[in-house]
Amino acid sequence: MTHPQENYGQRPVQPSHSKRNLSGASRNHLTGLFVFGDGDGRVVGSESHLEFNFALCLAAHPDTADLHEQVPFEWRDLEGKAHKHYFDFVVSCVGGKRVAYTVKPVVGLKGTFAETMPHIAQQARESGHFSDVRLLTDADLDQVSLFNAKLLHACRAAQPEHDLAALRVVQNMTGVTTLGALVAETGLQGNGFRAMVRLLRSGHLKLRDHEHISYEAAIYKAKQP
Repeated sequence: MTHPQENYGQRPVQPSHSKRNLSGASRNHLTGLFVFGDGDGRVVGSESHLEFNFALCLAAHPDTADLHEQVPFEWRDLEGKAHKHYFDFVVSCVGGKRVAYTVKPVVGLKGTFAETMPHIAQQARESGHFSDVRLLTDADLDQVSLFNAKLLHACRAAQPEHDLAALRVVQNMTGVTTLGALVAETGLQGNGFRAMVRLLRSGHLKLRDHEHISYEAAIYKAKQP
């Protein structure tokens, strides 16, 4: 897989750190890959559309410092027999916490999974390897967060000249304004919008409200460029 670089062609990205091979795609089953991180980045894989969407949301969260998929954990059943469980994602947080995530549709919360997952989660927490274990279902997927995560990911590739113009505009802003007003000040139209989205991604700008990133969205400066 390659990473697009403005005016510099294609550059290879780092391979996935997954500890097991992802299952293959089929007619009714989606597998997906995306590039996580700044610069060249690293491939992160998913074994379902739900996993892919949550991976994008986790990657876009401001508290996420690193993200890995298919992370193994050895646990023991009530008879003491060892088993290996793979957490779908493990997030290393900015503050140092390490949180394991299991992704499952609501319809799958039954049978063996429902019986074993509480034991796995308890043992994972007690092991000291993970600060917490969390379950994510389709009922937890926020569509506004997903929309914004997709946009943040799509606009991630740096465009130095446009980014510099956006920084100059943001340096002088005070209070709350709209994203569209800042874009207009750059005079760069679509390129200016994407540059402002990158400043949202970097945390220099923040949305005032939980809403879709758009020209009408209210934003403020969170830190000085």
